[in-house]
Amino acid sequence: MDKKKDKREVIAVRIFKILFLIYIVLFISKASGYYEFQTHKQVELNEEAMRKFESDVSDGKNVTLTDYIKERDIKYNNKASDIGYSISKEIGYILTNGIDSTMSFLGQLFQS
Repeated sequence: MDKKKDKREVIAVRIFKILFLIYIVLFISKASGYYEFQTHKQVELNEEAMRKFESDVSDGKNVTLTDYIKERDIKYNNKASDIGYSISKEIGYILTNGIDSTMSFLGQLFQS
């Protein structure tokens, strides 16, 4: 019994350490201004595109929206997201089947 308890404690401590490490990393990135810098870069790009648009309109050029707005197509596919998606699909499948079987069991119980 003590081995199981010890193993659970070790796992809990590891999870806590990982969560604490994630918290520290996020805190440092916020404190260092990384997020604000990324937002500032995006604002600068937008202001630059607006200035270019205004100058092209005043010059009488033929303008289209796609010339000034650059869509960022970010690919979020990686091993971790694929594993997370697979796990969430399996959990959804298990829960759906579990609820369905529970409801059918209860239905049979009350019909008799």
